[in-house]
Amino acid sequence: MSFVTGGAVLLAVGLCMVPGLPPAIRVASIWLAAIATAAYLWSLPDPDMVVKLIGLVPLAALTVWLTTRFWR
Repeated sequence: MSFVTGGAVLLAVGLCMVPGLPPAIRVASIWLAAIATAAYLWSLPDPDMVVKLIGLVPLAALTVWLTTRFWR
């Protein structure tokens, strides 16, 4: 699962660097990477719920912020 998450993040970063790409594709790649990362964080068996939320809340904030930046 960590390879899928890392690959999704690298794909999203790469797509955000391509000039002339429609904003919808950039935003979709950001959200897919965020969903993959959230699924990975949620699937970890050992951490408590608070630790998972500490990882998910900044992830959601970063995703929303990047969406507003690239949607223009």
